[in-house]
Amino acid sequence: MKYLFRLLVIFAFVSNSMSLNAATISIYASHATTLYSSWDDDYGYIGNYASGRNSTLDVYYESYYTADGLLGFDLTSLYSLLGGGDSMMINSVSLTIGETSDSYGGNPFWVMGTTYDNWDEASITYDDFYAAAPFGSLLNMASSYFLSTIDGYQPAVALDLDPGIQTSYYDDGYLSLLIAAGDWTFTSPSEMYGVDSAYEPLLEIDYTITSTVPAPGSLLTLLFGLITLIAVKNQSRQH
Repeated sequence: MKYLFRLLVIFAFVSNSMSLNAATISIYASHATTLYSSWDDDYGYIGNYASGRNSTLDVYYESYYTADGLLGFDLTSLYSLLGGGDSMMINSVSLTIGETSDSYGGNPFWVMGTTYDNWDEASITYDDFYAAAPFGSLLNMASSYFLSTIDGYQPAVALDLDPGIQTSYYDDGYLSLLIAAGDWTFTSPSEMYGVDSAYEPLLEIDYTITSTVPAPGSLLTLLFGLITLIAVKNQSRQH
């Protein structure tokens, strides 16, 4: 009898832990700015200019000047879906950016992840950012090319992802991404849309939530099993 009871409890627990909900959510960038620098013969590339909140972002890498686009995504709408005892697995993430009609095509770019999220788009500068997040600490999550074939969204780019990346870059509820030129652009800079624009940078996140809260069906199964065991036990006593 005790053995059967234990089997019922284990069955109910397994049923609960296998309660899965898979879906996709779209999240637009909440913050965006451009990090500008210029060449200094003594210090290399330096930049103490804060461009503020930008609706367009420059991306280029030249002999005397550089520009990197910095994006911030507030993931509150994703993690607010979790209930008590729930866990989330992010299955895939893609980034879609829009190019302006002034952008030059053919320029490669990198999508770099950083765990440095404590930046303010109103005041962050090139020097400030790279002092807190040296280039060597950034994670190259994807690479692609500016196309400038249309004024608007370009094809989505899949970002590298594994459980370690999710823990380090997503689970704090905010994702910071740097869009950096992957090669010399010379005098042909690229330009993308930032926030407060018709083509804001967009994340598409496919995720699965696993619920450990007892599901009604499994509780009913356990209750029915207990009633059956009690009835069998009482019947055996009568005989």
